This record gives sequence, C-alpha cells and structure tokens, in this order.
Amino acid sequence: LDRKDALLSLLLQSSKVPSQSLSYAQYQATMWMIQDDPLYLNPNTNQTQYIIERYVLVLLYMSMGGIGKSNGGQWVNSAGFLSELTTCDWMGVTCKEDDI
Repeated sequence: LDRKDALLSLLLQSSKVPSQSLSYAQYQATMWMIQDDPLYLNPNTNQTQYIIERYVLVLLYMSMGGIGKSNGGQWVNSAGFLSELTTCDWMGVTCKEDDI
C-alpha cells in the first residue's frame, strides 16, 4: 500500500468504524494526518503506535473544536498542537519513555 492508503487503513482500524460512519472530528483528524501533518508519518515504517497516539490527540483537539472560542473551539492554549513537534512536546501532553 502507498502511504496514504496505509495511513487511512491504520486510522480506520484504530477508530473501529467504517469510513462512511466517521464523525466530523474523526474525518478532520484523519484528513489532517494524511494531508497536513508536517511529520508526514508513514505506517509502512514501523511507527504505528506513535501514529495512533498522534491521531488520538489530533482527534481530541478536533473534537473540542480546536482553538478559538469565536469559532466554537474550547482549546485555550494550542502551543505545539498540529505542528512538526512530537506529541510529547505539545502543550499539556505528558509522556513517559515516549509513550503518552
């Protein structure tokens, strides 16, 4: 599988829902991981646990509407979120030995 198809397959498996049943936040998080993630992670390279952890945090961010109360968002400080930083460097995320 190419990167996009492998990533989509992994994220759908981790969501445990068919693609046509994704919530809007799940869709946003999935598309961000595939198209916009500056790390351009590839599940074909043994990074599946990290990809799923990153996806879950992106999904949490998207589910809460992201940043900006004027947009309905509930995120107060998005420092590092949706950036090239590893998830352990995102504001409010605590990691132990590279696990969230």
